[in-house]
Amino acid sequence: QADAVGSLVETVPAVTVGDLAGDPAGELAVDLAGARERFDADAGLDVVVTVDSAGCPTHLVRPSLRDGDPTGELQVVPVSLRVRPAASVVEVATRAMTRVTARRFDPVLCVDDGGRLLGLVRPERMTLRLAALQGGASPADVP
Repeated sequence: QADAVGSLVETVPAVTVGDLAGDPAGELAVDLAGARERFDADAGLDVVVTVDSAGCPTHLVRPSLRDGDPTGELQVVPVSLRVRPAASVVEVATRAMTRVTARRFDPVLCVDDGGRLLGLVRPERMTLRLAALQGGASPADVP
């Protein structure tokens, strides 16, 4: 379905964490080690998702992108938006753009009916799809 986000989902590396309620600091340190390994193995990688033992997403982990941040630092932020593949692009883009400013352009995570990670949808892909649905340029037309 062209107007559903499921067609925009891309796979994303995930690292599993244990029960964060038991020892949040210890578990997150393990997450970061696993995420660092993923980033070290793929220089083009820009995001890793942490998932709990059930496969449900908990955090986005990214290499630090701000000038002045120490090299090798990772940015860890809670997941701010989860959607099902059948959700409409219009609905998801609206929800994404009404998030707090700091999270507005974070990827949206697509999950199954059990809340398990299927992949992510980037806001720029939703924007291009919205343009195509309105008769604008398609992603193939954009350099």
